[in-house]
Amino acid sequence: MTFPEEGLRGLRVLVAGGSRGLGEATARRFAAAGATVLTASRSAPPEDLPATFIPADLATDQGAAELGRRVIDSVGGVDVLVDRTRRGSPRSAGPSPSG
Repeated sequence: MTFPEEGLRGLRVLVAGGSRGLGEATARRFAAAGATVLTASRSAPPEDLPATFIPADLATDQGAAELGRRVIDSVGGVDVLVDRTRRGSPRSAGPSPSG
């Protein structure tokens, strides 16, 4: 990934499935570029991951909705969503801004 010279300060990034593997590496790269990073998964990431961890079971609609509420409560929303959950179909975490 290549980021602008000024970095990603001010961007809020949620990495779903960010506790290990490519999700963890993605979260680390965004954090190194200055973004505010949140990760969500069923298992906790390594303690040295520079991100806020939100435990979530994204295999259920209820889990996805709860994650959406917790993200909004924590940082007010997200600018970038990275889905590394290995799930087959996307789930809605609530209504889109357009309704």
